[in-house]
Amino acid sequence: MSRPTDEHDATERARAILLAEHPEVREQYEQLRPHFEAASALIRARREAGLTQAELAARMGRRQSLISAIESGRRSPRLQTLADAARALDCDLRVEFTPREARAEDGAR
Repeated sequence: MSRPTDEHDATERARAILLAEHPEVREQYEQLRPHFEAASALIRARREAGLTQAELAARMGRRQSLISAIESGRRSPRLQTLADAARALDCDLRVEFTPREARAEDGAR
């Protein structure tokens, strides 16, 4: 049986190949990047805390199906939901606006 990090690494490699070979997919991915990053951060924090989706949901006073929908990308998390998750995980929630890096393929400088 493979470890979760092995599965994650394989997924990341497949995603990188897909985005490199299909500009139209890359454009759509970039638009959805904040949602993917929020879901990934939630998954990572929950796993580091050693909690299941059901355990996190119980601590938040929410349903497990909400956590599942956010983590799978079927639902975008509201800021309050992320704040509740952070509190339940005994974490700080940070939201940052960072300048985009110049991309050679876009011709940006």
